[in-house]
Amino acid sequence: DGIITSINPEFEKRTGWTIHEWVGRSFDSMLHPDDIVPAWQSFRRQLRTNSPQTVELRVRNSTGRYLTGDFSWSPHLENGRVASILGIVRDVTDRKVEEERVRKEQAKYRNLFHQAIQPMFQTSVDGKLLDANNALLRLLGYRDANELAQVNMADLYVVPDLRNQIKEVVKTKGYVSGLEIQLKRKNGSVITVLEYSRALKDDDGRLMGFEGILEDVTARKALEQKVHQYLEALELSQKELARLNGEKDKLFSVLSHDLRSPFGSILGFCEILATDGETMASEERNEFIRHIREAAQDQLLLVNRLLDWSRFETGRVKMEMRMLDLGKLARGSVDCLAGLARKKSINLVSRVPDGLHVQGDEQFLRQVFDNIVGNALKFTPSDGTISLEAEEKEDSSIVLAIKDTGVGIPSEDIPKLFKPEEKYSRDGLEGERGTGLGLSVCHEIMKKHGGDITVESELGKGTTFKLKFANNSPREGLTVLIADDEEGARVLHSRYVKRLYPEANIVHATNGREAIEQALRLRPDLVITDYSMPVMDGYEALVELKRYSETRNTPVLIITGDDSKASKDTMILAGASAVLSKPVTPQKLEEQIREILGS
Repeated sequence: DGIITSINPEFEKRTGWTIHEWVGRSFDSMLHPDDIVPAWQSFRRQLRTNSPQTVELRVRNSTGRYLTGDFSWSPHLENGRVASILGIVRDVTDRKVEEERVRKEQAKYRNLFHQAIQPMFQTSVDGKLLDANNALLRLLGYRDANELAQVNMADLYVVPDLRNQIKEVVKTKGYVSGLEIQLKRKNGSVITVLEYSRALKDDDGRLMGFEGILEDVTARKALEQKVHQYLEALELSQKELARLNGEKDKLFSVLSHDLRSPFGSILGFCEILATDGETMASEERNEFIRHIREAAQDQLLLVNRLLDWSRFETGRVKMEMRMLDLGKLARGSVDCLAGLARKKSINLVSRVPDGLHVQGDEQFLRQVFDNIVGNALKFTPSDGTISLEAEEKEDSSIVLAIKDTGVGIPSEDIPKLFKPEEKYSRDGLEGERGTGLGLSVCHEIMKKHGGDITVESELGKGTTFKLKFANNSPREGLTVLIADDEEGARVLHSRYVKRLYPEANIVHATNGREAIEQALRLRPDLVITDYSMPVMDGYEALVELKRYSETRNTPVLIITGDDSKASKDTMILAGASAVLSKPVTPQKLEEQIREILGS
């Protein structure tokens, strides 16, 4: 019935109650209220089974403090029946106090762990997540630790093998400190962090797992990259400025002479006319006026050519690109100059067939044709021939050759033709004068069209100017690679391309690394890439594409959220065909694609 019949002196000493205060009372009278039911359950189980039972119970001592003990019940048999129960108690109060202290310390640590600002984690040796605080969950974009626990920690690393490498270092060294790594968030975006982790070992030194702290440095790395780009753009701009200043100084030294020289004659003639004009013969007076008019016309032409060249150099020229029939364009130039050719008894003819199409600005290409044909008329004698011919090359480019049977150009002078600072000029066979800038402007126009001009000449036999046009015929089998980590952007850009080129083949990539792999495999006609992407951004992809011979000439259009001129200049200098700032309107994107690829 649970009535105490005897206690030993040690129990009396531990509880502070005398034997007289214990004997005759139920054993549960001094127990903690919460322990009474478990005590009776254990007691009855012993009576029922006749087997020893052990239970942890709390006993109130004489001071009111509860002691904790492990109670073991053993039956005392008489004549084969249980006559009494022997209770043996092991005092575990100190152990329980220590356990409670440890529990509170662990709870305190857990609270600090989960509320810490810095992302923190604990993993097993094989990479399974044991715990993660709220900061880590926010950083990686997971709802709770259970969701994150479904992911192997190695799979969070952009370079999965890096996890194993870090583990080996921690095993050997005991820790890693400030190691820069890239992790994948739940949404697929990539962040850069510094990892500080250490090994967790038991009392025997066996490795139990790892714990660590992460420091998110994504924003700092982006800022460092932007600063690097700005510095790079500044350095490139300084080099370009130094080059332009050098060219400007050489050009202006030449122009200063050419601009001043005619004014000496103009002012001289004007002074004579002002003082002696009334007494001069009309023929002499008209001759002076003719000299003044010709000198002024020469100066006007020089200034106009200089302005044209300057506009091309500074990028202030707006091309209106469309498909042009090269045959019709050549005939237009021939028809325009046919009168001058007849006057000089020169046979001027175009043999360019209709149906050869090039992408270009009609006004500027006519300026090129008229200038080169006009020069040929100056240096071709009577009964000579000037012809315009064209052929399509194996690479589908088109070469227009303007040939004359004139006096030719000295070989040492050919390199000077397209350099404005050289301002190379000769008088024509009939004294016609030029500015020395016409061919420089022509060269800039052809460069703007993605083409080139070359010259072949032999003294006394004639000169051939070859104008090369890239393959700009109506596109068939066009391939456009669109790289963006956002699916919505890829879908929209694909639609814009399809509106321009319904038969185009559209290929997608979600980051710069994928874009490079696709470009090397497919050789696309155009790459449209977002700047900010995981794994490798658009700028890094651009630089990489320009390193490969297979993709060096592939046009790359970059779309960026950075509207700074320095950033755009850096990308243009790195080889981008165009840079558009977000938000990009359909009209703006289509216009830029059309300008790069043609109608």
